[in-house]
Amino acid sequence: MYKEDIKLHYDIKHEPREIQVEALAFTKNQIRRGKKFIMLNMPTGSGKSLFSMMFVNWYLNYVNKDAKFDILTNSKLLQNQYVAEFPFMSSLKGKNAYKCNEYPDTSCQEGKELNAALKRTCNDCPYDKARAGWMTNQIALTNFHLFNSVNLFVPQLMIEKNPNVLIIDEAHDFESVLCDFISSKISRHSLKILGFNDVNIGAIFGDIKTIKYMDDFVDYIENAFIERLEQQIKSLEKGLGNSSLGMKDKVKYSKNIINVRAAIGNYKNFLEDYKINPNNWILDVEKTEDKSFYKNLLIQPVWSHKYLKETVWDKYDHVLFMSATILDKTQFCYMNGIETNLSSYYEVESPFHVKNRPIYYIKGVGKNTFTEKEKTWENQKLWVEKIVKKYKDKKGIIHCGSYEFSRWMEEYFKDNPRFIFHTSETRDDALRQHIESKEPTIIVSPSMITGVDLKDDLSRFQIIMKIPYPNLGSAKIKKRLNDNKEWYGMKTCADLIQACGRSVRNEKDNSSTFILDDSFSAIMKYNYKFLPNWFTESVKIIK
Repeated sequence: MYKEDIKLHYDIKHEPREIQVEALAFTKNQIRRGKKFIMLNMPTGSGKSLFSMMFVNWYLNYVNKDAKFDILTNSKLLQNQYVAEFPFMSSLKGKNAYKCNEYPDTSCQEGKELNAALKRTCNDCPYDKARAGWMTNQIALTNFHLFNSVNLFVPQLMIEKNPNVLIIDEAHDFESVLCDFISSKISRHSLKILGFNDVNIGAIFGDIKTIKYMDDFVDYIENAFIERLEQQIKSLEKGLGNSSLGMKDKVKYSKNIINVRAAIGNYKNFLEDYKINPNNWILDVEKTEDKSFYKNLLIQPVWSHKYLKETVWDKYDHVLFMSATILDKTQFCYMNGIETNLSSYYEVESPFHVKNRPIYYIKGVGKNTFTEKEKTWENQKLWVEKIVKKYKDKKGIIHCGSYEFSRWMEEYFKDNPRFIFHTSETRDDALRQHIESKEPTIIVSPSMITGVDLKDDLSRFQIIMKIPYPNLGSAKIKKRLNDNKEWYGMKTCADLIQACGRSVRNEKDNSSTFILDDSFSAIMKYNYKFLPNWFTESVKIIK
């Protein structure tokens, strides 16, 4: 048994289950064999957080009694869950997550910027206290975004911290989050965040309207845009120094300054890396819905594996990856820049009984592709009506695939008060409304296939309107597909599994999933190897 095997350095509240003990036995054996990277494909409910503590206890007994551990999650929600279960961890979030003790209704991030402008020092800062604990505690917890900030922009902190082991929960997202983190976008929304007024925004869009190619974009950033951002900081700092400015406006100016400085750092890092890795950067030119503006420009790396070895992996003796959708060792190694000979892969079966998580594939509805989606929608809406009528007293979620489909559904079901729709700006509010409502609401979303916990009565059914193929309209997706043919299929399977996992969250939970897209047949035929046994055993075909 686990507890007979080791001395407990850290308390764990529950008796480990057999699947966790077996996963630990595998991990121990692989580390003893000299493996640095351990990939654990662990579905929802397999107890990843408890397993982490089991591993920590074993490692301190048999590998390094003085080891320091970094644990990462992909959201602040999961971060909170870890701390609630294991309060001995030191958790660190971004400065904006802490309330400033000096200025009312401001975050530590805003308070620090205000004090910097006023040439004051922060006293009794909650963020500083949290960071000090995170730096020194044996078990340190943070989220992907903040971890990337530290590694890329304050690497000296990691040298001082000197950790030994990295444990990444929801590891399927790690490399893509890093890609997003170092991406930059010039859009009306992003320029508003930087504090530009409408006149300046119009001027910037006038400057970029002829940009189509990477060389033109690089030239603009290097010779014009960074200088414009630096001038913006001077203008904002001058405004912040106005003695008649109220606290609300001071906070607004402070936020703008923080964002502009971050943007300057991102663009300078891009220019530096582009000189070294020009083939790893893609420019996407996006049309805007607002006809008064010509287009948005998005610059992003194709892969993050070119940066992960030096910035992350080399800092640790061992790295554990945990997720329900790692799926394939070879592909995961490629995506994350990991040497296959130093890695091992283990798949855990789902602890949930198959009868509690059925997936009904309604075959013959039609394919939700660009050319067939309108015809398919005519059949889909009839099936949606049948399903929501069957579950008339239950809450549910509909994964609609795009905001276009969301608008179609909103128009068709406009007289049904059960449906909750959202925009990109109102997503969190809509989710909160669904969770708090006593009515059998149905949330319709194109962006909740991951990171949403709809346990128990929050979702007794879910509908997948569209197989979540990555968008081939993106230059980045096309380049990834060109570089690695199998990545596209694996990513589709990973997102599909994630979507199906939103509504069954514990061993007593149950929910039915309905797939209304005939493209699922192609997934089952050509990408079957990426689908775990515990997933395929739950699929029932209805013709």
